[in-house]
Amino acid sequence: MKDFSTGTEGSEFNKVTRDAKRRAYIQDWIARNQRVLAAGIGTGVLALPLIAQGATSDFVSLSSIHGIRSAQEQADGSLRLTLSNGQQVVLQPDDVIMGKSGEIMISQEAADMIDGLVTVDETAVGGGAGLAVAALAGLTLAAAALARSSSDDDDAAPPPPPPPLPVVNRDDVAGLVFDDVFDEPAPDGSDRITATIGEGDAAVSTMGVLGDDGVWRFAFDPDDLTALQGEQQIAFLAESEVLDDDGDGTGEFDELGSGATTVFVDTIAPVIDITEVAGSDNVLNAEERDDALVVAGTTDAEDGQEVTVDVLDGDGAVVATGTATAQDGEWSVEIDASGLDDDAAYTLRASVEDVNGNAADPAEADLQTDFTAEVTIAPIDDLTTVNTFFDLEITGGTNGVEEGASVFVTFAGNDYGPAAVGADGSWSVTVPQADIEALGDDVTEVVVTASVTDAAGNSDDASQNVAADFSAPGFAVTSPTDDVVRDVDNIGEDLTISGVSVPGSEVVVSIDGEARDAVTVAADGTWSDTIPSDDLPGDGTYEISVQGTLEGVAVAPPATLGLMIDTRPQITFDAIGEDGALIIDDLGDTITFSGATRGVEADQEVTVSVDEGAGFSDVGTATVQADGTWSLTVDTEIDGSEVGNEITFRAEVSNAAGRAATPAEESVVGYAYSNYEMFETGRDGDTITVSIFGIDEAFPDGLTAFDVQTTIDPDVVNYGGYPSDEHPGFFFILGNPADGPGVGTMSGVVQVTGAGEVPITDFSIALAQIETVLQDGDDVVEIGLTGVGSGATQLILGSDGADTLVAGNTDAVIRGRGGDDQIDLSAPGSNTVVFEGGSVANGFDTVTGFTLGGALADRISISFDTFGQDELRGNGTDFQVTDGGALGADVGLLVFTTAVADLDDDAAIADAVGSSITGLAENENIYLMIGDGTDAILTAIEGTDGGVSVSTGSGTAYARFEGMGDLSGFSSANVLGFEQFNG
Repeated sequence: MKDFSTGTEGSEFNKVTRDAKRRAYIQDWIARNQRVLAAGIGTGVLALPLIAQGATSDFVSLSSIHGIRSAQEQADGSLRLTLSNGQQVVLQPDDVIMGKSGEIMISQEAADMIDGLVTVDETAVGGGAGLAVAALAGLTLAAAALARSSSDDDDAAPPPPPPPLPVVNRDDVAGLVFDDVFDEPAPDGSDRITATIGEGDAAVSTMGVLGDDGVWRFAFDPDDLTALQGEQQIAFLAESEVLDDDGDGTGEFDELGSGATTVFVDTIAPVIDITEVAGSDNVLNAEERDDALVVAGTTDAEDGQEVTVDVLDGDGAVVATGTATAQDGEWSVEIDASGLDDDAAYTLRASVEDVNGNAADPAEADLQTDFTAEVTIAPIDDLTTVNTFFDLEITGGTNGVEEGASVFVTFAGNDYGPAAVGADGSWSVTVPQADIEALGDDVTEVVVTASVTDAAGNSDDASQNVAADFSAPGFAVTSPTDDVVRDVDNIGEDLTISGVSVPGSEVVVSIDGEARDAVTVAADGTWSDTIPSDDLPGDGTYEISVQGTLEGVAVAPPATLGLMIDTRPQITFDAIGEDGALIIDDLGDTITFSGATRGVEADQEVTVSVDEGAGFSDVGTATVQADGTWSLTVDTEIDGSEVGNEITFRAEVSNAAGRAATPAEESVVGYAYSNYEMFETGRDGDTITVSIFGIDEAFPDGLTAFDVQTTIDPDVVNYGGYPSDEHPGFFFILGNPADGPGVGTMSGVVQVTGAGEVPITDFSIALAQIETVLQDGDDVVEIGLTGVGSGATQLILGSDGADTLVAGNTDAVIRGRGGDDQIDLSAPGSNTVVFEGGSVANGFDTVTGFTLGGALADRISISFDTFGQDELRGNGTDFQVTDGGALGADVGLLVFTTAVADLDDDAAIADAVGSSITGLAENENIYLMIGDGTDAILTAIEGTDGGVSVSTGSGTAYARFEGMGDLSGFSSANVLGFEQFNG
């Protein structure tokens, strides 16, 4: 606060003169602040402009001004006044001085401002002309002097300031505690206590409530106290009920005590509003996100109060927050929006409290995010002279851009469009033919650009450099675009060849050098020559040559097309068997062959023959039906002797004119299910333990005897001993058939037999184990097995290097071991591929020909030699086929059926799986089979904090399955060692 002797120079009010001009200025200032005043009585603080006139300005005593309820000096020397209508205003320090006698004085201009803001309410100020003495609570020495009597000695020292009054806000009045308000306990024996705030007709009273804790509490409705703001008296009246002779209450009360204290009442909450969000459109684009989300608004809370703005997602969770400081009734905050999702709806919530703790009703506004706008240009073919004859359509697409948005296109520096974005995001513009022709022969490249800005303000552009060569005369064949094929279906149709060339030039079409009459190119550059079907040559392969000439000179090298004419009848043979195999075990008493014909009349005879290795012999004949199909059912004469051999079936037919179709053939391999399978179950140096297992389905009643023969290459591996005794009560014989029973030479073919009285029913235990000894560790080991009444099977073991392992026309178990192996399962048979448990030990294998479904489905298996299966999730014994959801508790293999774009992108795989499955805990490991719709890989994933990661020791997947297709067909038939989880 300035001393009276110190003058200041007014800044804003120097622009106006006194009296009439000053009053006009005041009225204009009040009008400009109606947005604050419109909030209602006492709902804000107005900071009056700096209006003092320095030493020349008149100052008047604050105590002489009507309409002031209370005054408080602020730390910066400004003065805060509460007016009789509840409005609060702040006078700048230069508009306030202390008179020589210690009274507070304000500039006449400030007094005029106050007079314009309120209508004096004599009652509200206690009937006095100025400030009530009680209203000086909280003022400094200078302010306290305002309350002194005018008869005080001007030279007397001012009294010390009174302590500040306790503030009672909206929350307080809802639960005032007697002891806290009056600083003493309620009178003993009180039956009722009435509390009253204010005096006279405006006073508001309420009855107290005695709690179980013995404390009296009072609840006022804060809205009832709107007219009682500022310094107010709160009084209590304690009474006890008069009792009758029986000790019952009479309903009459005697006063026990009363009292009063003074408080500062402020129950009028501030008002807050959001006026601007992300540039006033309430849509946050990518640029605004990167620069921070700007939210602005107004409030009548005091300057310096903190405004908090929360960003809430659709679930009401706070995802971002910012704070701002209110100043001059306004606020603005910048919020870090980097974590907000694209194309998402959010709610903004702004909150504030005034200096006395009254909270405003939060203001809310909607926020929509839109960070994406993409534009693309469809590929444009190289431009040649031909293009100078036609308009050029440039097309493209957009993403994240609304229908109707404008795409601006340039072609060779010229503007075209704007093009309107269609409902499907596409756009197009047309470059006129004249503009292309005007480019000239020297242009070798044309730059095409496209740009777009969506409604949210996101922008994108694209460009394409198009090669151009207009130096050569234009000539092209536009139809047909590929070689021409004429067969029984279309031989009767005319052949039309068309294209573009220099207008007025000639085009000659030749077939194998035989020229047709020339055609003249039209003014629009197009030409066409139609060859009647009767003029086409007979069956054979020919060349169509098209030459364009202008005044006898070739305009370009001739264009050529192939022409193949084959009007012979045709016959097809429907597929036989399954997966290239004819399963002997599944054949019934009869077998049916079928197919179709083209260009063959009904009732023509189809002859079916078979070649089982000794040449074709007739099987029977069928008759062509009206729809061209044929079918033949004959007795089955194929037996187990054909297992492993290729069988070829042939169908032959001629049309009614005697012209024969090219015979149709279908080849299959004879196949029989094996009752046995072999696995490597141990290895010690060069010694390999091979176990022979029976297959459950082959022995539903158990096994009492078996007789199998194994075949090896003794240069690669040899036998090392008798079979082990895995089944008590069974006896075994190991021998070379050529040498009779016994060990013999232990090379080549070895027979293993076993028999017992008690049937074997547990086929998880090997029937027999044989020790074999590697002769050369770099070779691939192949062990064959045949058995009485059984199809053949193989065990193929790779080395530690990169091997090529190919299954034969039988069942096979293939274990590549170390190295990056090529594993081919294309041959007929039901095959099992065994992978090492660790990716480092396994290497990266490439598997082709894996069959998911059917009778000859292939399988995968994991060898847990280096760690236990129970080290996977749970006990690791289950596999699950799913596109998302909760994992089973013991799932060790996940087959994920949603295709991903790139099987080499570990991050994308982890994101696709991690966002779809639940339940994989941190540090839990499982194997993962995942595909792209064509191929699939076997890899491993690990649970992380909040997701999954692709985790293999080698850094690569275990294997890639080429052509496996859609993994939704994966079933228990495709895996060994895991049970299917169907939760």
